[in-house]
Amino acid sequence: MPQVGRFRPALDSLTAGSPVHFPVLARVSAIIGALEEAMKQPVERRLAAILAADVAGYSRLMGLDEAGTAQALREHRAAADPLIAQHGGRIVKTTGDGC
Repeated sequence: MPQVGRFRPALDSLTAGSPVHFPVLARVSAIIGALEEAMKQPVERRLAAILAADVAGYSRLMGLDEAGTAQALREHRAAADPLIAQHGGRIVKTTGDGC
């Protein structure tokens, strides 16, 4: 039985006399019951890799050549985005530092 189930016998013995006098225990019993049901459901697991990338000197590069820097960034994304999608990945954020 799952870990949660080990509390069931003790809880049942406490509420056997008069669960009306122990409303908190009745709620705990309901929560344990819900957890037991949830733990019977299959768990989907998948291997994940997390990549964090940074454009070193981005502000400086934008100051020197805004159009060229933006174009280089678009080209890098154009190369990376299909690979990420091909492997079922997703990009979570692209807003830069602090956002």
